[in-house]
Amino acid sequence: MAWVPRALAARVLPVPGPPISTRQDARVDALLNHDAMLDFRRKIAPRIVAVPRTKTDGFRDCGVTTEFRYFDASVLAGVLNLINPKRIIQIGAGYSSAAMFDTVDRMKAPKLKSFATIDPDLSRIRRLAAPSILCIRTSCPR
Repeated sequence: MAWVPRALAARVLPVPGPPISTRQDARVDALLNHDAMLDFRRKIAPRIVAVPRTKTDGFRDCGVTTEFRYFDASVLAGVLNLINPKRIIQIGAGYSSAAMFDTVDRMKAPKLKSFATIDPDLSRIRRLAAPSILCIRTSCPR
């Protein structure tokens, strides 16, 4: 969207009250607990795994995709390391699955035993070579 000066916007788009962006920010802020988010960030920070930006031995994938970047994979790894779940149910399969499998491979004592995914295209997850400790269940909705 092109930038519009406020004076012009007020004449062209009369909206009562504060600007739309201010109202949206207020709604989002009302739903978020910023202190809790910062606390959670501090908890996962030491557990984040540096996911490579280029293809690297020992990693199923690298974070150079438009859908799931290396920083997304790194934070997901930090969350998995913090929570260490017994089961994961994932809608969609692909780059995030690779990041989760790589994280489980690097955990000292993973509790994860079951990984279920629902995706119409299961070809990507079948190529990933899941960790041997997992029971993988896949389904393709019809």
